[in-house]
Amino acid sequence: MRINIKFSVALHCLVFIAEKQEHIKITSAILAESAGCNPAVIRRILNTLQSAGIITTLRGVGGNYLAKEPNAISLYDVYAAVEPENLPHFIGIHANPSEHCPVGANIENVLLSAYDEIEKAAFDKMKSISLQQIIEKHCATIEK
Repeated sequence: MRINIKFSVALHCLVFIAEKQEHIKITSAILAESAGCNPAVIRRILNTLQSAGIITTLRGVGGNYLAKEPNAISLYDVYAAVEPENLPHFIGIHANPSEHCPVGANIENVLLSAYDEIEKAAFDKMKSISLQQIIEKHCATIEK
C-alpha cells in the first residue's frame, strides 16, 4: 500500500501558501520550485484543492490563498480532494486470485473486513489532524 504522492505535494503547497500568502503572490511556478514538481502537476493539484473549497485562486492578478483557516482543514479534507478515487479503495486487493484455490476463492472477503477497520482508523486519524498542526510542526522544525 502506498498513498499517492499527490497528497504530500498538496500538503506541501498548503503549508507554503499558509506561511507565505501574506508576503508574496504564490504562483504554481513558485510552488513547483519549492515542491520539486512540474508546474502542470501543481496546477492540477491546485485546481482540485480549489474545487474542494480549500484554496482560492485569484484569476487575472494570480495568486493562491487558503479559503479557510488552517485549523478548519483536516488531512482527510486534503486527501479526499486530491485522491477521491482512492477513498473507497484505500488499501487495494490484488486482482484475479484463483477461484480454484481455497485461499484465492475467499481472500477478498477475509481481507475486506480487516481493510475496512484499517481504513476507518486511518481516516479517523486524518480527520483529527489539521493543517494548523502540520504548520506548527513545520515551524518548530525550522526553528531548531
